[in-house]
Amino acid sequence: MGNFAVLSPELIPSQRVVCFESSDPGDLEARLQVFINELVSAAAEGFSDVSFTGSGDGLGFMATFHLSTGAPALPAGTLVRVYAGSGPVEFQRNAQAAIDRTADAYQIANNAVAGSATGARWMGFFIATIPS
Repeated sequence: MGNFAVLSPELIPSQRVVCFESSDPGDLEARLQVFINELVSAAAEGFSDVSFTGSGDGLGFMATFHLSTGAPALPAGTLVRVYAGSGPVEFQRNAQAAIDRTADAYQIANNAVAGSATGARWMGFFIATIPS
């Protein structure tokens, strides 16, 4: 997904890594949203980096968050949407449905897509925020 914030060297020790894995987009979305809500509520850490990877036959996809006390906190109302598909038509349809479930006031802050090793399944997710 890419960097959310560039950290100065003295902030590197404040980083921690949190990972979530699932083959089910609904399960992963629910777990990620709980995590995001906790981060927003605590307002103590922000993302310095987010990545998304797939493995095997599409049985596991992992979202990895690098957090730091030196990165900007997430705004209230931040949403996560996760979608999947076994080919371009299904994937595009499910990605559009995820966008359609997001209110017009939101903007997509970051987006990532990962494929399984066999190319038989794809999963993506995005983080959406309300512009300040």
